[in-house]
Amino acid sequence: MKMVKSLLLGSAAAVLAVAGAQAADLPVKAKPVEYVKVCALYGAGFFYIPGTDTCLKIGGMVRADYGFNAGGSHGQYWDGTQAHYNRGTNDFQTRVRTQISFDARTQTEYGTLRSFSRLGMQYSSTNGTAADGQIYFDRAFIQLGGFTFGKTQSFFDAFANGYASFTTLVGSSDTGNGVNTAAYTAQFGNGFTGTIGIEDGYIRKAGIWSTADAYLTGGTFTNRAGGQQMPNIIGNLRVDQAWGTAQLSAALQQNRALYYVPTNETTGNPDDRFGFAVQGAVQVKLPWAAGDTFTMQASYSEGATAYVFGNSNGKPGLGLYDGSKFFSGVLVDGVYGATGDIELTKIFGLNAGLEHYWTPNLRSSVYGAYLSVDFNDNASTLICARQGVVGGCNPDWNMYQVGTRTVWNPVRNLDVGLDLLYTKFEGKYGDGATWTHTPGGSKPNAAYVMSDRDVFSGMIRVQRNFWP
Repeated sequence: MKMVKSLLLGSAAAVLAVAGAQAADLPVKAKPVEYVKVCALYGAGFFYIPGTDTCLKIGGMVRADYGFNAGGSHGQYWDGTQAHYNRGTNDFQTRVRTQISFDARTQTEYGTLRSFSRLGMQYSSTNGTAADGQIYFDRAFIQLGGFTFGKTQSFFDAFANGYASFTTLVGSSDTGNGVNTAAYTAQFGNGFTGTIGIEDGYIRKAGIWSTADAYLTGGTFTNRAGGQQMPNIIGNLRVDQAWGTAQLSAALQQNRALYYVPTNETTGNPDDRFGFAVQGAVQVKLPWAAGDTFTMQASYSEGATAYVFGNSNGKPGLGLYDGSKFFSGVLVDGVYGATGDIELTKIFGLNAGLEHYWTPNLRSSVYGAYLSVDFNDNASTLICARQGVVGGCNPDWNMYQVGTRTVWNPVRNLDVGLDLLYTKFEGKYGDGATWTHTPGGSKPNAAYVMSDRDVFSGMIRVQRNFWP
C-alpha cells in the first residue's frame, strides 16, 4: 500500500513539474476580440465601426420597372424618337436599378458630423443605350453644425419625388438625382427651420434659345446660354410638426446668353437677366387612418423653368407625334433675337396627391397636376418667326395629368405596385395650323398638323428595400 501511494505521489509531482515547464513556455495571452457593437444614438441600424467612435448604417434597395409608354421611373414619352409614336417607338420598356447607401455619424463639440453617400447601378432595355450598366451616385454630402456640403436634394424642394406616384409629378421641382449645393440650416425651435444656400445651376437650367438657330421642338437644340458666372441662390422656411409639413421656397438664377450671332463675339450680346422661382407646399397627415396623407405644391417661375417643371433640363421642349399630327411645347428659360433682351419664360405648376392605407400592407393614391407655359409677345414673335407655322402660331401651352397608384407589401420591405397615368397636352396654335419640318429618325419631312395630344402610360414596379 505504501508502495502504491509513493508511486501515485511521484507521478503527480512529475506531471505538475512538466505542466509548469510548459506553462512557462506559453505565448502571451491575446487581447480579446473587439466585436461590433450596436450604436443607439441615431436610431435603428447603426453600429460602431470597430476601434472608433463613429457609427455607421448600411442600406440599399433593388428595383425592377416594367413600363408601357414609359421608361424607367415612369418617365413618359414626351420628346425625342420615343415620342414619334410609330413602329420605332418602344411601347414596352424595362429597367433594373440597385442602390447601396452609407451613413456615418460622429459626435463632436460642434454637434453631429455626418457623411452620407448613395451609389447605384442600372440597366435599361432601351435598345442597347448608354444607360445599360450605367453606374451613378445621387447623394454624397457632409453635414456639421447646420451646414451641408455636397450632392443632395435641393433645399428648394419640399418633398422627395414619388409621394403619390412612381414619377416626379408635373409642377414638382424635385431633384431626385441630386444637385451640388452648399447651405446652412438654422433651427428656430418647435419644428421651424430656415435654410439659405447656393447650388450649381447646371441641373436647373433649361437653356436659352437664339433666333440665329433653327428651332425644332423635340429635335436638335443648340443651347446658347453663356458660361456659368455665379451659382443659383436658394432659400426656404419650413415647419415639421405632428400634423405634417409646410414649406415656402425661393430661388434666384442668372441667365447669360452668348452673342447675337452666337459664334461671333463682335456682334455683342444681350444683357444678363435674373430669373426667379417661388414655391409653396404642404403635406397633411389625415386623421382617419395611419399613414394617410394629402400633399399639394404650387410653384411659379420667370426664367427658372426647371424649378417648376423638373423634367426640363437638357430638353428644348416637348414634341409628340400621332401620324401626321404634332404637338409642340417650347420649354426654355428664355429666348433672344438679333437685338434686344432675353425674353424670360413664365411657367406655373400645381400638383396634389392623396394616399390612403386600406390595410397596413396595402395603399392607394390618386394624384393630379397642371402646368401652364406662357411667353410674352416679343418671345412669341421670335419663336413663331423661326418655326414657320402656317395658319396661326402661338407657342403657349398647357399640360394636365391625372393618375392612380396602388402598392402592396406581401412581406415587409417588399413593394409591388401598379401606376396608371393619363396626360393631356393642350396647344394654342390655330385650328388646322401646319408646321413643315423634318422630325428625324424614321419620320418623314412633311407638313404636320398642330394638334393636342393624349398619352396613356402605366408601370409595374417590384422593389425590395433593405434600408435598416
